[in-house]
Amino acid sequence: MSPEDDLRTTLDQTKAALGRLLHGEAGPLLELWSHADDVTVMGWVRLL
Repeated sequence: MSPEDDLRTTLDQTKAALGRLLHGEAGPLLELWSHADDVTVMGWVRLL
């Protein structure tokens, strides 16, 4: 699979999972997240 195909698949899966989240189903989105111990989170976190 090419990197472009891999990205398209990921985007399609994420879009579908977010749609299900809007209807109260978090499971599909949680399944997309890595379950490995060496995960790096890229996001903003506010530390008090």
